[in-house]
Amino acid sequence: MEPKNLFDIGGTTVISATTTPPGGTNLFAIIGIIVVIIISALVVFLIIRRIFFPKWTPRFLRKWLTGVSARLLERAGVAPPVIHEFQSTMRQSDYPCPDQPGRVQSTRQTDGSYDYPMMSPPNKEDLWEIEPLSLQISSNKLGAGAYAVVFSGNLRGAPPVTKVFPTMQLSYVLSREQNEVAVKLTHPNAKKEEISEFLQEIVFMKELEYHPHLLSMLGCSSDPRYPVLITEYCERGDLLHLLRRIEDDNFKDTERLTINELLPIVWQVSDGLVYLTERKIIHRDVAARNVLITKENMAKLSDFGLCRYSNEMFYTTRGGKLPIKWMAPESLEFAIFSSKTDVWSFGVLLWEVYSLGKTPYCSVQSDEVLPYLRAGNRLGVPEKIPEWMTTMMQSCWESKPDDRPDISTIQKSFYAIMESDSNYGYLQFSKNYYTTSPQRAPPNEYVIS
Repeated sequence: MEPKNLFDIGGTTVISATTTPPGGTNLFAIIGIIVVIIISALVVFLIIRRIFFPKWTPRFLRKWLTGVSARLLERAGVAPPVIHEFQSTMRQSDYPCPDQPGRVQSTRQTDGSYDYPMMSPPNKEDLWEIEPLSLQISSNKLGAGAYAVVFSGNLRGAPPVTKVFPTMQLSYVLSREQNEVAVKLTHPNAKKEEISEFLQEIVFMKELEYHPHLLSMLGCSSDPRYPVLITEYCERGDLLHLLRRIEDDNFKDTERLTINELLPIVWQVSDGLVYLTERKIIHRDVAARNVLITKENMAKLSDFGLCRYSNEMFYTTRGGKLPIKWMAPESLEFAIFSSKTDVWSFGVLLWEVYSLGKTPYCSVQSDEVLPYLRAGNRLGVPEKIPEWMTTMMQSCWESKPDDRPDISTIQKSFYAIMESDSNYGYLQFSKNYYTTSPQRAPPNEYVIS
């Protein structure tokens, strides 16, 4: 029975029923609100730490927090992130989630840690930047290096290169709907110095313009946390693997090169090097692994991460990873690079080509290469190399840089041989170049047919 209270209002007695305040219920509500606030604050804290300090996040929380942060960003109207997802197995190599736009999956690294950097919305002032949703990465891994991995993919819409150079006549057709591309990404555990080198490669390729025998950039993401480099796709892959297939009967004829196709390929590489040399650019990593081949057998020199500009035509390095067995003696001893050190490396590439993909100095340790060269030793003569090519190759390895031929001399020699020898067909000239300089007439593109 609830107690009654009597009130006298204007001479009238009013009986009012009162109840005991539900103190317990109010207390539970207050506690519930406090708990919700604490949990929400904790989730926000963990998400922030997950994004900006990923290595401090416990491994079992990483995948869940990445998904939560992605959904929150999507609801807020921010472009969906590119996400590295955890894979517990060490046997699988890095690979993207097939058929999922802007989503990348990675394997566990040796230190057990993962970075899950997110691709930011593009910088609208940089015409090279892609929209994250426009990029679809496949599970087809094309190659990998010390700090980067390359996959095939699709880029929806017109590539950014068409916005940067709208008046260009491209030597291959770019669709405004979708294009097959190659996508180069840094490894999840790449060091700051390696990411910086990757970003430098992006900057360099923006300034490179176009040449049919150099790999062209179509777009990029310059976000330092997760840089992405998008280039044209070369269907046949790298030259080194193709060389090793030539005498492998496990591959179909259509999957292999022929001996007669080798000279046109090395000529095209020399043609790309002539273009770089004329612009006072030193490649520093000329090797068969860095030459890509299209389905039309067009060779494209790639991997510009070690490229340097030099007005004096020589460059002194301050360190970093370098391809020792492709380097000239002056590079090994004094860290000096020039157009003539690229010629030395090109000579090693010729040796790789005509040895059908063998490894140079396979019995010599890296720290013994310089003494080996100082003693006058050089790579041997491959069995399948023509005699005239042997002379050309060995001239690239003269001890004194000035005694080595210019790359333009080599290129012209190759061209003359192909033009005079019916085994190489004939050279057809076409105007499929494009150029960024309206004052300069487009050079001719040489098509081997």
